[in-house]
Amino acid sequence: MRPDRLGVRELHQLAGYLLLDYSDTFAIRQVGLYLSRQGAWIGWGGEEFLTCLGATVPIHRLRAQLADALRSKSFPAKRKTGALRRPKSAIVSTPGRDG
Repeated sequence: MRPDRLGVRELHQLAGYLLLDYSDTFAIRQVGLYLSRQGAWIGWGGEEFLTCLGATVPIHRLRAQLADALRSKSFPAKRKTGALRRPKSAIVSTPGRDG
């Protein structure tokens, strides 16, 4: 990740970390980014984050699909993505400034 820019590629990287826990060993329920220059944390629930990125199936199915794709080495064609909208339940925290 580049500290001066945050884009779709970085958000897809975060989604990859979430999906690579195939058997839910680590029980990841939230993902987020700490923006050190702004002193702020932005977080989402895992399912909601994936939905914002365009997912239409549950996380356990996405994990299984990713595992199958990586095992078979056949990757789907790259698709265009729209702008990421901020979910209503996004957790935004600014240490020392929150209430």
